[in-house]
Amino acid sequence: MPLSILRNDIRSIQSDILVNPTDAVFSHSGGVDRTVLEEAGEELERKCREMPELKVGQAVLTQAYDFRNYRCIIHVYGPTYIDGEHGEEGLLRKCYENCLKIAKDSSFKSITFPLISSGTFGFPKGKALRIAVDTIAAFLLEEELDVNLLVYDRESYDTSSKLFVGVRDYLLDNAEKEKRRRTVEYRSMQSDLVQRKKKEKITNMAPPLYGSIPSDTRKTKEEIISDEEETICYNSSSYGPESIIESIEFEPDRSFGEYLVELIDERNMKDADVYKRANINRDVFNKIINNKVKIPKKKTCVALAIGLKLDLKETNELLSKAGYVLSNSFVFDQIIIYCIRNREYNVFEINEVLYENDQETLG
Repeated sequence: MPLSILRNDIRSIQSDILVNPTDAVFSHSGGVDRTVLEEAGEELERKCREMPELKVGQAVLTQAYDFRNYRCIIHVYGPTYIDGEHGEEGLLRKCYENCLKIAKDSSFKSITFPLISSGTFGFPKGKALRIAVDTIAAFLLEEELDVNLLVYDRESYDTSSKLFVGVRDYLLDNAEKEKRRRTVEYRSMQSDLVQRKKKEKITNMAPPLYGSIPSDTRKTKEEIISDEEETICYNSSSYGPESIIESIEFEPDRSFGEYLVELIDERNMKDADVYKRANINRDVFNKIINNKVKIPKKKTCVALAIGLKLDLKETNELLSKAGYVLSNSFVFDQIIIYCIRNREYNVFEINEVLYENDQETLG
């Protein structure tokens, strides 16, 4: 997908470019900066000594040397956070913009960012992530590039934001409803069991109406259990989900790709508007609409619904073309349902919430 938020280490990722947050004189004193030097080797250190001092927000490109995970490294000087009143946010945004411009001008296809200035430079991690995502998202609406954004801990998420709070409350409310439903269901089962035992006791106490049952027609306890097992097996094999699916000839009126094209045309949207807002790679999107991908993954279908800004009914209609549906039984689905009901269609903000709740992200 174009933007992937990952909880990972720079040694575990591969892409064309790695962004290395550094200081004015390339001192390699920060965590990522130090790791880059360790991996890239002495040649990088010699190259950095030859380069002039950087200004805040400035970015320069070098080879990756011995750091084999990457082809090149962009060194960028991020701002030190003071109090938020000294233009820090604008300078941080400039760091991302300059790095993305270098990647575009150099025709690279992928880039990996750590969260710039969120370590020793003291930028609040929630704000740093918000600026990173917003700046990268704005770039991706116009350009084609695969971007990895590395987030090392949960502190990076601004969990006080309206969307985070809304989703959290919605999940808690659903969990409480499910708890109450199960309690009612359990009590109902207990009540039914008590009533059944009472009826059995009364039946056993009552004399037979038409004389005793002949001994040769009586069934042993083992025979009764065997009959019940056969009945259960018969019912499950005759009416279970697999049997139903096998017995129905599935003849969809339109493929998922065809239906997707219809929705795009109905809304007078461009293909690029949809796949960029869905955080989907152009090649993947083209395969879907050309039916080279018969059944996309559920998260991809949901991402397209977000890109199209569908309501809940329209989303389930689209998902049904691939055999899916949204259900309150799953955390992923609950988050998506909440976002769609509240018309939250920023796929990158939705992905932050999904990621924070340990769910697959969209794209």
